[in-house]
Amino acid sequence: MAAAHSASPKEQSQRSTLRKIFCNQRGLRSGWRLALYLAFIPPLAIVTSRLLSLFKPEPDTLFAPTIFLIVFLPALVMSKIEKRSIGEYGLSGKEAFGTLFLQGCAVGLIEVTALVGFLALVHGYSFGHIVTGGVSLVK
Repeated sequence: MAAAHSASPKEQSQRSTLRKIFCNQRGLRSGWRLALYLAFIPPLAIVTSRLLSLFKPEPDTLFAPTIFLIVFLPALVMSKIEKRSIGEYGLSGKEAFGTLFLQGCAVGLIEVTALVGFLALVHGYSFGHIVTGGVSLVK
């Protein structure tokens, strides 16, 4: 059998330079990771938009799930490319409803309450008139 063709010193130098540009000791450099992740989003958004236009759902019905898929699927692909767990991207199933999730729920509730309260305070929003109250409420 013939010996395997080894790369010339020039080819090895080019590979080494490319490796330095794209990789570090932990794999793909973070800037290239981000660029690759962001490059996945527009085509996925276009495909998703075209698929949804075939079904013509109510606009608000699939908005949140669609955005989730457009953001999640590139992260899933990146996890496979980099041979990492999806949990390393902040999407761990164990922590899905953990402390940070509950903190986010609390902060969101406080923000919406403060906003509606402020709007009511400056008469930018009205809860309306009380139609039923007092004794008629109990009946």
